[in-house]
Amino acid sequence: MKRLIIITLASFFTLFLSAQSWESVKSNSKEYIYGEGWGFSIDEADKQALSALISKIAINISSTSTNQDKSTITNGQLDEISQFSSSVHTFSQATLTNTERIIIQNEPDAHVGRWIRRLEIEKIFASRIAKAISLVEAAVLAEEKGKADDALRNFYWSFTLLKSLQRPNDVVYTDQDDQQHLLTTWIPEKMNEIFSNLNATVV
Repeated sequence: MKRLIIITLASFFTLFLSAQSWESVKSNSKEYIYGEGWGFSIDEADKQALSALISKIAINISSTSTNQDKSTITNGQLDEISQFSSSVHTFSQATLTNTERIIIQNEPDAHVGRWIRRLEIEKIFASRIAKAISLVEAAVLAEEKGKADDALRNFYWSFTLLKSLQRPNDVVYTDQDDQQHLLTTWIPEKMNEIFSNLNATVV
């Protein structure tokens, strides 16, 4: 009986500390972005919390960004369609490996919290910028070798990746002649240039 009381008190104390920690996360919006989930099981509540976190990240990024475009190719031309949130929602459980989880209440009425530091989001963006520039470098190399399909593919992937950034108009590429190019305008120019030099024939 005494052991049962100790275990019960320990569980209550743990939940009390969890609730305290969770409240401190929720009250510090400058440092954290969070999501909450409820469910019959911990796993169900955790999935809901992660989904809520991803949605909040998208909302926060959209509210601090002037970018509202998503690129498509129509008749060989690069067009713009107003659609930002779909690009931002490329955040996924696989991407957000650096989130924290807290079990606020155990089963059967599980309540789970997920959060991430805003600095970690900035690291993800930095990684995306590096990837976008890497794709441009691959596209330029492919173009030099006369591989138009590889060049277009890498340019397009890079351009699409740019659209998931908060400040895509700040990303520049420095070529071999030390000339800097603003990728949001330079990539469409390069792609349209490649399209204009393509000739299709029936064999």
